Amino acid sequence: MAPSDAINAVEIVLRDLVEQVLTEKHGEGWIEQCGTPEKIEKWRERKLEEAKKRDGTTTEQRLLYYSDFTDLAPVIKKHWELFKPCLGDRKTFDVYMDRLEEFRNAPMHSRTLTPFERALAEGMAGEIRNKVTIYRSGLDPADRHFPRIEFVRDSFGNAPTGRSAMDIFQTGLTLHPDEEISFEGSGWDPQEGALKWTMQVLSGDQPVVEEHGRQASFMWRVTEANISAQTFVRVSLISDRPWHRDSGYDDERRFVYTVLPR
Repeated sequence: MAPSDAINAVEIVLRDLVEQVLTEKHGEGWIEQCGTPEKIEKWRERKLEEAKKRDGTTTEQRLLYYSDFTDLAPVIKKHWELFKPCLGDRKTFDVYMDRLEEFRNAPMHSRTLTPFERALAEGMAGEIRNKVTIYRSGLDPADRHFPRIEFVRDSFGNAPTGRSAMDIFQTGLTLHPDEEISFEGSGWDPQEGALKWTMQVLSGDQPVVEEHGRQASFMWRVTEANISAQTFVRVSLISDRPWHRDSGYDDERRFVYTVLPR
């Protein structure tokens, strides 16, 4: 995994962790615990600006996703006692976040990371992600044994956040034959095993597409065979072990589109 991909995955994992932990403590008003009113208003402005710039795309609706990477550590440290059971030693967390910020900024300023810096970035990012997995395993013991999808999003910006067959995401989008939709995802295995991804359009005659590794990307070219009021696209994550969380797979996201004739 490239350092930038590893750090981006940490951002997503920590944002989801902040939402989960603060929601459990503060309920619907959890976002107000993430910063000053001025800071939160800045995120709202970014969200509105993003929607204006990306006409024709479904932009991210979760406000915390408009924060900066540097916003996350202060939120966590402000509520450290809530996050300590997950992240452990505070000094280690502080050092890791500072170094990851340095490694994140280097490519932005045309500075190439050395091989040991690349390895260090991936190692620190992996440790944080694994701590979150272990913490969530306390809530769901099965998480210690099965891989999970960290995120999957389509080229319109839709990103379901739930798990398995219960997570059916109604995109509200209407597509037509010959249009192309891309998907990208990131997964994590607490046992560091090999991972396989599959993408399947559940109406039509397209074959199941496979990719291997922690990251995956797929392209769906819509055909007349996909025409339906509800066309499901299923993205699944599967370990190489003989047993799985569900029947034949470990984690899954389903997108629903309407496909109509031109």
